[in-house]
Amino acid sequence: MYGAVGVTVGAGAGVLRVLHCDSDANANIVPADMVVNGLIAIPWEVNHEYQKSIQNKTRFDIPIFNYESSQDQPIDWRRYMELTSKYGLQLPTINALWYYSLNLIKHQPLYQLAAIMVHFVPAIILDILLMLIGKRRRFLKMYLKIHRFSKVISYFSTKNFKFKSTRMRELISKMSDRDRAIFMCDLTKLNWEEYFKYHFQGIRLYLLKDPLSTLPEAKKKFNRLYWCHQMLKIILGFTATRITWSLFSYIFLILSSTAS
Repeated sequence: MYGAVGVTVGAGAGVLRVLHCDSDANANIVPADMVVNGLIAIPWEVNHEYQKSIQNKTRFDIPIFNYESSQDQPIDWRRYMELTSKYGLQLPTINALWYYSLNLIKHQPLYQLAAIMVHFVPAIILDILLMLIGKRRRFLKMYLKIHRFSKVISYFSTKNFKFKSTRMRELISKMSDRDRAIFMCDLTKLNWEEYFKYHFQGIRLYLLKDPLSTLPEAKKKFNRLYWCHQMLKIILGFTATRITWSLFSYIFLILSSTAS
């Protein structure tokens, strides 16, 4: 799974914790079913224009249709992840490995550092533990795959792209009310909030193969993972504070010895 859906699945499963992404960049995504509706409607318009060119004995050029959300219904990555978080926490999956915690990092060096700390270091530790108990190592391999996936989408998730859907708007304006209802492809009518509500249900059911009957147990598991997540943050924060304090104490001791 790649693209925006892959981000949603990885974050919901608790394995994707940082992503190289500009939260203010336009995600420029569109629901797949609306794309299909548009693809069904476009040949009707193209044929209409083709027949007209034959009647008028004019040249017919094959038209290009842009279908994108940056003009009609823009959504940036921050909003995308807010909605993913909202409905992901309402519908947690029983297959989650850890609690939801995804941070979008714009600058490449900071992302690389964060990925090492929250992806690769834990993966190596877990693989060593699996090896010690005689189980197959899998976490480092998984995070190397996630890192490759992140590199694929980072070009698009860190830049703003602006397109115009002029032909698509003209097509929609020519459709009858009945056709617009059957072949819904008007992005100005899209409600992202409503869309994400069902989007995450579909991911849970059809991609993660996790039926809604497991939801009560999944919520209990997610609650346990939440407290494990908080305890881990406290332990790591305390450890970092102790190391910092010891380092500064050592430096102060050396400076005091030098001065005397």
